[in-house]
Amino acid sequence: MSEVVVVLDGGVLTVTMARPDKKNAITNAMYGAMADALERAEGDSAIRAVLLQGDGDSFTAGNDLADFAAVSRGVQGERHVTRFLAGLAKATRPRRPRG
Repeated sequence: MSEVVVVLDGGVLTVTMARPDKKNAITNAMYGAMADALERAEGDSAIRAVLLQGDGDSFTAGNDLADFAAVSRGVQGERHVTRFLAGLAKATRPRRPRG
């Protein structure tokens, strides 16, 4: 199962952090998937809102520190957190439907 589940239904793009065993601690790959979802929402006029949620009893515990340490050592490549945060800052959703 993916650690980020993205579902479009009725104009709402729901982005679920699906790592409840780790309190949805966010990895670099998860930031990448969530940034991709935000970019998708900006490019698709059918998406009127984006809902970010966490699976289980926690929204998120924050960053997965072991994963971020590995990224800092260059083990896993590009850092996606900056792309995700920039996407949040530029987001235009929710958007009122026209007509």
